[in-house]
Amino acid sequence: MRIKEDYDTQVNKLEQEKLGLIKKLNEALLELDRLNQEKGELNDRLLSVFKFNRDVERQTLRSDDLTMVVDESLREELRQEKHRGVHLREQIRAGEEERLRCREAAGSAERGLAEWQEEHAEIKLAEAGRDRDLESLSREHAEVLEKVQAYAREVADLRELCGTLQEMIGGHRMDLDHSHGGRLSLRD
Repeated sequence: MRIKEDYDTQVNKLEQEKLGLIKKLNEALLELDRLNQEKGELNDRLLSVFKFNRDVERQTLRSDDLTMVVDESLREELRQEKHRGVHLREQIRAGEEERLRCREAAGSAERGLAEWQEEHAEIKLAEAGRDRDLESLSREHAEVLEKVQAYAREVADLRELCGTLQEMIGGHRMDLDHSHGGRLSLRD
């Protein structure tokens, strides 16, 4: 019974771990979706900055007066966007790694649960076999007990018969002693 409780406890623990891992996986997937959306927005903004820069470069090539067209603030914004893009790629990679770890942990939990279920089934089969054996032994015990009681009754009947025969023999002895004047014995 204790083994069953231990297994039930382990199953509950594995189920809780599995649910926790699934929750973490879902959170990681939500974060990954959010980061992918943010990446798309950043890529759109970066593309518009590149187009603007390309247009500005064309205009500067056409005219010598436009050499100072690109403002320092735009250059700084471009650097920041590049930095955000690198940071976003790092976050996406970390999210993917966490998702893979969660999947591996969930798979491990499922394998552990399957092993426990297999062991539990084996224990149930062993318990059923043990119950059948106990039932068979109980029947055999009842049969043996009935035989012993029958033998005890026979022994009691034989003792009673022996007592009756001894009384009869004692009575016949006395009759013989009286009729022969004490001369005969049972040995004669």
